[in-house]
Amino acid sequence: LPPLNPLGEDCNANGVPDECEPDCDGNGVVDACDCLASIAPQAEEPVVAKNRYLTLRPVGLGCRTALRVTFVDLPPPFDLHNGKSMWVDSPRDVSERGAIVSPTPGVANFQASTLQCSPLHRDWSDVDTLHVHHELIIPGAMYFVDAVDEGCDLADQVSYSAALPIETSKWGDVMDVCDPVFCGGPDGSVDIDDALSIVLKFVGAPNAPIKARADLEPSVVDHMINVTDILASVSGFVGVPYPFVPGAFPCGE
Repeated sequence: LPPLNPLGEDCNANGVPDECEPDCDGNGVVDACDCLASIAPQAEEPVVAKNRYLTLRPVGLGCRTALRVTFVDLPPPFDLHNGKSMWVDSPRDVSERGAIVSPTPGVANFQASTLQCSPLHRDWSDVDTLHVHHELIIPGAMYFVDAVDEGCDLADQVSYSAALPIETSKWGDVMDVCDPVFCGGPDGSVDIDDALSIVLKFVGAPNAPIKARADLEPSVVDHMINVTDILASVSGFVGVPYPFVPGAFPCGE
C-alpha cells in the first residue's frame, strides 16, 4: 500500500499533509501541532478592578481559540467552587446607558460575555476589551483566564497559554475619587462616595464609571444601573456582606 501521506510531513498523523492544514498565525507549524503557542489574554490598560466583571483583552490573531476562566480563590461560601473552570461565551454588545441594555444609536457600547460549560473556539480579533460576567464572578475573589487553540487536547494543561490573573474588588468598592472627568479605580475601602459614583452612572453624568464597574446586582447581573445597584454599594459601606449565595456548580462536578 502507498503511504497514507505521500505529499510530505503529517505532524499529527491524521492523514492530511501539513501543507494542506491551517496555520493561522503563520509561524510554519500547523495549528493542530502548535498547541504550545496559544496567545495568553492580556489585562486592560490601566487595570481597574470590578465587583462583578472580569475585564480582559483576548488578543485574537486570526486563530480560533477558547478562553477558560478558573475560579482560583473565591471567598466563603463560594469557595466550594474553587479550582473549577468554565468557558467564555460569545460576546454581545451592551449599551453604556444606565437604564438600557440593547445597543442604542449614538450611545457607546461595550462587549460582554457570560460563562458556559463548553469551550467556544472562535477568532477573537473582533474584540478589543471584553467584560466577562457570571453569578460566580463575585467581589473579593481571584480568577485565572487562559487560552487554548482549537484542536488541542483540553485535558492537557500543556495545551494552555499562560494564565492572566484577575482580582475583583471588595463588595461595594467602585472607585477612589471622582473628578470632573473620571472616577478613579477601587481603593480597597467602601464609603458613601462609592454609592455616589453609581448615582453618577444612574443619571448619565459624563464622569461616571463605566457600566461594568457600577453594575453590582442581582446575582446574575442585568446590565442595568438602577437604585438597587446604589443600595448594594451602600450595603457594603455599612458592612452588610455580599447577599447572594452559591448554587450547585452549573457544569456538574
